Amino acid sequence: KERQSRGKLHVIRTIQKNYRHGMVPFLLSLRRKLKDRPRLVVLCDVSFSVSHAYRFMLLLLHTLHNRVMDVRSFIFNKELVEITAMLRNTPVNCVLETIDKGEIVNMDDNSDYGNVFQTFKQKHLENMRGKPAVIILGDGRNNYNEANDWALEEIREKAGYMLWLTPE
Repeated sequence: KERQSRGKLHVIRTIQKNYRHGMVPFLLSLRRKLKDRPRLVVLCDVSFSVSHAYRFMLLLLHTLHNRVMDVRSFIFNKELVEITAMLRNTPVNCVLETIDKGEIVNMDDNSDYGNVFQTFKQKHLENMRGKPAVIILGDGRNNYNEANDWALEEIREKAGYMLWLTPE
């Protein structure tokens, strides 16, 4: 286990380092493991119940896209929509205006977390590489809809880390 965390033996470099010692390996050279780039998945609620805070959450999402290379972003109300490309290519004010107009998701609908988690699990979870960190931004009000907690449990099992930020 200790050897795995340090890396594998690099035979050629070990021989080169120990040439002056008569090829007896005193100094080992290891291939260091490359650290994975951060993989992050963010689900952001944009319903009326979090209207006072979702602008901040979307600014946070936009900043994450500028700082972290491998981020996938989704917004939801009743349905789930991926906005990763929009956050990369569009200024944040234009993204906020488009969302406020209701062009991406219907702003008049109530949140349905159960439907969102089930949709995310069915359409996107298998496409995630490794164990991504999952951040959910929202208040958790399901408005008496089906909870589908089994879907959230499967997302948690696939995730390396899960964090739920609520504005309340």
